[in-house]
Amino acid sequence: MGNEQKKNQNYDAYLSWRIACKCNLSCEYCYNHPSERAKPSIRHFLREIERRRERVSQVGIFGLIKALVLRIKEKKIRTSMIDIPALLSTLDKTNKTFRITLSGGGEPFLIQNIIEICVEITKKHYLSINTNLTSKKIEEFCDKIDPQRVIKIHASLHIKELERLNLLDVFAHNFLLCKEKGFNIEVRAVAYPKLFNEADKYRELFKKKGMEFTFDRFRGIYNGKEYPAAYTEQELAAFNIKHDALLDMLLCSKGTMCNAGYNAAVVWANGYVMSCGNIPEKLGHIYKGIRFKNSLIKCPIMHCGCPLKVYDTYLYEKALKENKISV
Repeated sequence: MGNEQKKNQNYDAYLSWRIACKCNLSCEYCYNHPSERAKPSIRHFLREIERRRERVSQVGIFGLIKALVLRIKEKKIRTSMIDIPALLSTLDKTNKTFRITLSGGGEPFLIQNIIEICVEITKKHYLSINTNLTSKKIEEFCDKIDPQRVIKIHASLHIKELERLNLLDVFAHNFLLCKEKGFNIEVRAVAYPKLFNEADKYRELFKKKGMEFTFDRFRGIYNGKEYPAAYTEQELAAFNIKHDALLDMLLCSKGTMCNAGYNAAVVWANGYVMSCGNIPEKLGHIYKGIRFKNSLIKCPIMHCGCPLKVYDTYLYEKALKENKISV
């Protein structure tokens, strides 16, 4: 997170592409878990409105409903192939160099032509990828992709699920391979409250396998409590979670300057390019064209769960300079 690129890795815009693909894991805390998708849409919809009620006055009731409808529809989309020619055409028309992050909704390495798309993106642009690091395609990725064109590999460590499927050694092997090839790779596990008493045990287990990881805060409901707000001081200490920029955004982001829509955007599973995940404002389509805004915005959302300006501070700082704004 943050300024992760090396000195020669310069780009003009950032797309966080939430590709809705299949996943070979079934983590109980995943928002895309089968039990979540199976919930009646109306019931789920009403629950989400209740959880996000503070946003009604910020983006309006119609804006909130629109965002929630898009999220519900997104869960039903499954991407098996990426239209590479259409994507490259869209990127070329902008005359920008992009950082494209492939993440969300499943495991990107299950997309049939994932290696081909990574090869094509990294010819002119830069890539980040979120993966559970269990795919057999990881070796092909390491052989064909230039590490200098990859900003970061975010390896999601889902401990209990990997144990269940006997994939812990596969994960460790693929991590060490990426590291050996020179990729910037970090490992993060979800600080699921159920792991509270075993955090140190798993740290030691993976240290023996030649890797270390950190815990990311869990966002969701556990035992009737909503996290991350429900973390106790003991849990934060066990998971070694400290206050940082992302936590600050989760606490309050309203009124702060943001580059969402200016040089950073989210691509939804249906291909629409949005200013961010909370503001249903279309900038175009990943296969048809993108038009970025000419100015920055003041965030209208009280609590931003996925702040683009924190995920890529390089472009945020660049946007502030271009607009002669000091924060």
